[in-house]
Amino acid sequence: MSKSIRWLAGCAVLFVLAWAAAAGAADVRVPVSPVDEEVSAQVVVDGAVLFRVRGTSAFPAEKRAQLIAERIVGLAADPRFKREDLRIDESQPGVVQVMAGTTRVMALYAADAELEGVDARTLATTVVHRVGEVLEAWRHDRLPATLVRNGLYAVGATLALGLGLWVGALLMRRWRRFTEQRIGTRIHDLKVFGFRVLGARQMWAVLTSVLNLLWFAAVLVALHVYLGSVLLLFPWTRGFAIDLIALVVKPLRTFALGLVAALPDLIFLVVLFILVRYALKLIKHFFDHVGAGRLTLADFEPDWALPTYRLVKVLLIAIAAAVAYPYIPGSDSDAFKGMSLLLGVIVSLGSSSVIGNIIAGYTMTYRRVFKLGDRVRIGEYIGDIH
Repeated sequence: MSKSIRWLAGCAVLFVLAWAAAAGAADVRVPVSPVDEEVSAQVVVDGAVLFRVRGTSAFPAEKRAQLIAERIVGLAADPRFKREDLRIDESQPGVVQVMAGTTRVMALYAADAELEGVDARTLATTVVHRVGEVLEAWRHDRLPATLVRNGLYAVGATLALGLGLWVGALLMRRWRRFTEQRIGTRIHDLKVFGFRVLGARQMWAVLTSVLNLLWFAAVLVALHVYLGSVLLLFPWTRGFAIDLIALVVKPLRTFALGLVAALPDLIFLVVLFILVRYALKLIKHFFDHVGAGRLTLADFEPDWALPTYRLVKVLLIAIAAAVAYPYIPGSDSDAFKGMSLLLGVIVSLGSSSVIGNIIAGYTMTYRRVFKLGDRVRIGEYIGDIH
């Protein structure tokens, strides 16, 4: 089996799993937050989410959250400001203000407290504590000593990654040679009841593909851990690191949930495939005996064995496809139905003459117009039927 064929087979398997996971994920009920995402926004400083705030049509939530974040950063950048200067002001009715000395950091309304399910006073106390923590973290992350230490960590992580990839590649090459010398020569065809289920070369190709896939996955995981860890060390790239982690974790979570949801259907499809495969092998074995004359049937010519087997094979596959269709993940989606309809129309338009020729050929076969060994003339050509 060539590398291109193994590559295409691996891509096909990944595509089927991704399709199954995506289709299964559509049926997974994900809890929906009661917070209306369109009228609220997160206040983020250095990638850390402090809290959420509401907005209005005149003052959108995103703009309000950005303004609050800029005020907090401005306070953190001011060396004269101390955390103890944060206080709560309730002098105005219907609003609780978080003040930094004489400067207002933000105003909390009933709608903001509704997001957290608490009263405005309790929320203001939490906000003061959270802002104080962010102020100290912002200043600590920008200290020269902290930046130098984190820079050394980043250099060490880079060297460790390079060394790990080099050692891993070396071990993989040695492992491939070891498996090829010790295991590859001991792999034989897998047979069940005399039928060859999987060839030795195919089994070795599958084993090699699995090893390559594991190595590729290990490299991707190492790169992701490295980038996430290094980018988290510096405040200017911390937000990107958090987004990078979420970018990978969210699809993996969706994929896992979808795969778990589609797992019973996938198991049914695998069992059905195995049953149909062995049923076809048994039927072919039966008709091979009939065609060879080792088994005789009343009013059934041995020459009919091969074409009859082909008809039974097509019929069995069609029945299996009809049984499997409802269990294919995503089969109830409009996209899947539209694709199936389009393929059906294409096959119908392009195979009319082929089907006519097949029917004519089977008609001549079962009417015994020609037999093996007959000499026939078709136009200006003369030949024997073998």
